[in-house]
Amino acid sequence: MKMFKFRSLSLITLLTLAIVNTTAYAAEKGDWVVRAGPTTVAPNSDSSEVPGVPGATVEVGDATALGINFDYFFTDNWAIDVLLATPFTHDINGAGTASSLGKIGEITMLPPTVNAKYQFMPKSKIHPYVGAGLTYFLVLDESTSGALSGSSLNVDNALGYDVQAGVDFMLNKNWLINLDVRYVSLSTDASVDSGPSIDVTVDPWVYTLAVGYVF
Repeated sequence: MKMFKFRSLSLITLLTLAIVNTTAYAAEKGDWVVRAGPTTVAPNSDSSEVPGVPGATVEVGDATALGINFDYFFTDNWAIDVLLATPFTHDINGAGTASSLGKIGEITMLPPTVNAKYQFMPKSKIHPYVGAGLTYFLVLDESTSGALSGSSLNVDNALGYDVQAGVDFMLNKNWLINLDVRYVSLSTDASVDSGPSIDVTVDPWVYTLAVGYVF
């Protein structure tokens, strides 16, 4: 608890220094910005009914990994934003009438994302922004457990779209702290063995707290 309080106070101190400091630092045309930090993918998931099991559905659990994103500013306001990450591993759980089954599998995936991003107040020390673009749901591995142990799980890759909002707090000319929130509209198909597929709505919120550097 003391460590958590210390880290919270340290973050608040850094943000306060960024806001109070009267010097304006800008990410400008031609600049690259690299950010890295913990990223949580929190699905707002649901699925169609599992064939032959009335009321049975599945849901996808949250996962956290290291998020890395790159911006290139082609004007003082507009940038191309690319989000990458280390792999996320999500539990797949029974839901509805199948909720008693608990965890029935897991998937490991990557969500590479490319957005067009607009930065407000480019000459300020605080840079709020919004963006929108495309996200690719790339499945790296699938496995089953519990009631489905020994079965083969198949989850399709999928393309979705996302919107984002966030803010960069400039600490000095190069270093910054970033808060970013994204919503991704995305669904995929899943099946077990050679059985019929179900539609799985993922629709995650994606939260990032990162440290960044302007080149």
